[in-house]
Amino acid sequence: MSTPDPVNRTPVEINLHRSAGILEVKWDDGHVSSFPLSALRESCTCALCQETRRTKPSTPHALPVLGSMERNYPDSIYPIGRYAMGIRWKDAHESIFPYDHLVEICPCDECKTRRAAEAN
Repeated sequence: MSTPDPVNRTPVEINLHRSAGILEVKWDDGHVSSFPLSALRESCTCALCQETRRTKPSTPHALPVLGSMERNYPDSIYPIGRYAMGIRWKDAHESIFPYDHLVEICPCDECKTRRAAEAN
């Protein structure tokens, strides 16, 4: 019996856990990905976010600005065809996350180990 190909995963359920700051995706092969909202927002692949990351290095020890954490909370989550999930954030920014991208960035130990093995 072969192991399901994680690249071809399809989400069957998406749950937002606001109090924990987590977006959970349950995949058709039984795998569950739990994305911290702040990390998901930081991984936005839109041109604006890519340019910002390229020109302004992150400052992990910066002082928090009143209301700045709100940018990491979704206002709405919606499907985009059969290939992606859209998120409109509280600050009105919109991100599109193709499902294959979410599989690529799954933060669980199992996926990190798989990616490391594939890189070698």
